[in-house]
Amino acid sequence: MKFKACKHLDFDQSKYSCELVGISNHVGWKRKDCDDRIQLCQMCSKRGRLNNPQACIGENNKVCNDYDEIEFNIE
Repeated sequence: MKFKACKHLDFDQSKYSCELVGISNHVGWKRKDCDDRIQLCQMCSKRGRLNNPQACIGENNKVCNDYDEIEFNIE
């Protein structure tokens, strides 16, 4: 899947115990919270877990001033 997002988002599956899943027109992480409920989120190499699955997917959804857009191609 190709999409534009911040270069600091991290999609390296070897780093996390979450599952990388398709979310609409991009990808994000599916994780379980402490009550075993499924939560969608993004992982940022600068700020850690972002609890919004739309975080930093496009400049309108940036969560900090370090946003730097690139195109990802995740298979």
